[in-house]
Amino acid sequence: MKVVLTAAALLTVLMLPTAEACSTAAVSGAQRSTLEQRAAPISSAATLAAYLEVLPYDSPLLALSEPARKRFTKSLTFSSSGVTGFSFADIQRELTVSQAHALLELIDSQRAIVHLNRLAIRTDLDRSIRTAIAARCAGDEPVADSDPRF
Repeated sequence: MKVVLTAAALLTVLMLPTAEACSTAAVSGAQRSTLEQRAAPISSAATLAAYLEVLPYDSPLLALSEPARKRFTKSLTFSSSGVTGFSFADIQRELTVSQAHALLELIDSQRAIVHLNRLAIRTDLDRSIRTAIAARCAGDEPVADSDPRF
């Protein structure tokens, strides 16, 4: 049975993990759930290597140009609990809001999208995601000790 999602339903699904993104606990890497990070398709250097070896035809990584994809994957750093850092530069330069969200889900870092203000907005879904993020973050103060890469 094939499931068809409307843009609104897809937005709801996409925004669930991002809902807490503006709170101090969600932004702080130290507060993230180890179990949640380990469940991400890419959570270690070994899972990255395995993922890249069989790179699915519909992988969000393919939205990046080949040079940008190489720089992004080289920039990923890991700890025993998952991804600890990565470069935003190519994501902001090449992707739309929805493409970036999908890419960041691979590494359980979709909450970082709140820090990516220069993403392209080309579709209604991009606009909806950006609007939802802005609405959730309205009035929140920046977290002083948060890593801007996360």
